[in-house]
Amino acid sequence: MLFTSIRHALTLSKRVWFFIVITWLILFPLILCIQVSSEINAQRQEFEQQSESLYEIIRQRLDQNEAVLGGLDALFNTFPHLEFDGIRGYSRDMLRRYPHIYTIELQPRVDFADVLRFELLLSKKTKHPFHIKDFDFGGKRSWHTVGKRDFYFPITFMEPPIEAASPILGLDVYSEPKFRIALDATILSGKPSISIPFDLLEGGRGYLIFKAIFNTLTPSNVKAERYSQVTQVISLLIHTNKFLSRDELPSEFISMSLHHKNFKSNDPNGIIDKVDASNNNHQFASVFPLFQFTRQLSSESQPFVIETDRQVGLEVIHPLPTLMTLGATLAILLLLAVIYHQRKMNLASTKDAEDILAQEKENALVTLHSISDAVISLDADRRIRYMNLVAETSTRTTLNDAVGRLVEEVVILHYELSQSLIVSPFTQCMESLKVVDLPENSALVLDNHLRILVEGSVSPLFGTKNELAGVVLVFRDMGPIRRKALEAADASDQRLRQHQSDLAHVVRLNTMGEMAAGIAHEINQPLATILSYNQACIRLLQEKEPDAPTIINAMHSAAAQSKRAGKIIARLRAFVSKQSMRSAPVNINQVVQNVLSLSDHTLKDSQVTVIVDLAKNLPSVTADPIQIEQVVLNLVINGIDAMREVEIADRIIRILTTIENDRVRILIRDSGHGIPEYVMNHLFDPFFTTKKDGMGLGLTISYSIVETYGGTLKATNHRESGAEFSFSLAIRDPNAVDLDLSERE
Repeated sequence: MLFTSIRHALTLSKRVWFFIVITWLILFPLILCIQVSSEINAQRQEFEQQSESLYEIIRQRLDQNEAVLGGLDALFNTFPHLEFDGIRGYSRDMLRRYPHIYTIELQPRVDFADVLRFELLLSKKTKHPFHIKDFDFGGKRSWHTVGKRDFYFPITFMEPPIEAASPILGLDVYSEPKFRIALDATILSGKPSISIPFDLLEGGRGYLIFKAIFNTLTPSNVKAERYSQVTQVISLLIHTNKFLSRDELPSEFISMSLHHKNFKSNDPNGIIDKVDASNNNHQFASVFPLFQFTRQLSSESQPFVIETDRQVGLEVIHPLPTLMTLGATLAILLLLAVIYHQRKMNLASTKDAEDILAQEKENALVTLHSISDAVISLDADRRIRYMNLVAETSTRTTLNDAVGRLVEEVVILHYELSQSLIVSPFTQCMESLKVVDLPENSALVLDNHLRILVEGSVSPLFGTKNELAGVVLVFRDMGPIRRKALEAADASDQRLRQHQSDLAHVVRLNTMGEMAAGIAHEINQPLATILSYNQACIRLLQEKEPDAPTIINAMHSAAAQSKRAGKIIARLRAFVSKQSMRSAPVNINQVVQNVLSLSDHTLKDSQVTVIVDLAKNLPSVTADPIQIEQVVLNLVINGIDAMREVEIADRIIRILTTIENDRVRILIRDSGHGIPEYVMNHLFDPFFTTKKDGMGLGLTISYSIVETYGGTLKATNHRESGAEFSFSLAIRDPNAVDLDLSERE
């Protein structure tokens, strides 16, 4: 019978279920609220008791601080000349007993006139160099020598001797304002005084309790005399992170904060200690109450305020009573379900129709979710009714957040490079009742101001009476297509650079072929010299009494000529080698010297005089050194060829380097007949040449190389005679990074 009733209840109509659910929503929460309210009152009383317990623990810790300080005060009043060893045993015993007391320190008063004597005495006593010093707490946090002051209160004793805190010895605590206020207070009142909390050098936070020791039982009321009667100050460093451990909190739901009464509870400068609840239940702050407890501690010298709080959460809901309440209300629901079973049977046909409609809707949703375009459906008021998953992803929003909002709030379109006011495509579609394409260069603007290039259209939707029921926006992200185009362009640029590098290599080889006779002569000279020296050594060694110094000098000369031949071959090898384009620092003056070395024989053979005017301290530029040498060498060889028909005495090539407007400029001028006008117009065209056996690529490649590094190769005719070629490159940025241009993406 029970199972039959349950089965019948599951087939009830929505109206019947609505009545049942409303009844359950009234009964179950009402009973649950009564239970929760009772539990909250019980936990409030428990929280107040636990807070009182925490107050007593803190009060005892503060009393312990003052008791230890009072014991030290009594020791020094009884034994005024007590040394370090005299208080070390007492200090260790107190530190073991009270772990929240981090260190016990002494700060004797030292007059300016006694500083050197005092430092020598402490260095001898501690067997370590001792200096009075200051620390920049608020700035660079660094140590420095103390300035001139009337007196100092340096730290001379610290127990325990913490290695990480050892640099603190010698610190003049009176130089720091946060400590000086507390020191002045204890000197003027004769009572303990505390500093504001501060960060420890070795990590964590703490505060200092100071107590002034006088050389008389009745210090003077005159301020200057009273300061002179202070012999030293004893202090306790309280480590606030050890003041109260997590285990000492009576509940995992309670948070505790201890702060100075002169600061607000949320001011970090005044926080003494803070322990957060391991389970703070902050997610239930809008549902359950927050218990709070605040009380000022009774210590006069440590005027702190303790605050505790507890956020009530689901722990006030007990499972067993809740399940019993749920079971009772469920029984009521089942009883109501049996009563209204017959009415459910009459609505079976309606349910079947609803199932069919739901299936059709699901099929439509699956179809919309499967397409790759974004689809957004709007009503006649331009408010969003539906959007598919692609639209949610493109607009960075969800369907739940977008439904009911104006389309302009979710889909923000920007029309880039538009020169006139563009009418909204939604307005155009609703007015014309036709499909309207989105304008060119339409961009979807996201929350982070990122823009996505899109294309699409807006189409009208009509109702049963052919009235406008809304519109549909369909668009797609054009970013992937643009990325593919950019990748293709990058690949084409890479192939172009490789082709340029190959052409440059061919031109260098061709240049070396034209200079083959000169190169052979350059290499043959040192080889012939080496042969002569070797033959001379053989003849000297065959004599009865060989002249050893002469033989040695000859061998040294042969070795020098061998190195010269090696350098010539190395320069030729570097010039003709096929290397990838690379960006590196280049000294233009050195490039000129290298080119003159390579073309030395050609210049001499052609009886050409070279006049070089190189700027001193010329800064570097960024380029490929081999390619720049290729440009300069090509211009020098062209200048030599241009002066073949000029008188020998007039064959002059001038090379100048200068600095102009943050750029390094090089100029190469010959004394030939100049460049004819018809040649000037085609000078840098590929395969154009006036040489009988020329390739027509030298100047074209040179122009391309200079342009690669941000320059322009220029050619003019000099007003007197000859042609003049020049180019300039930007001075190298000291922070520039060298690149391999052939592998650049």
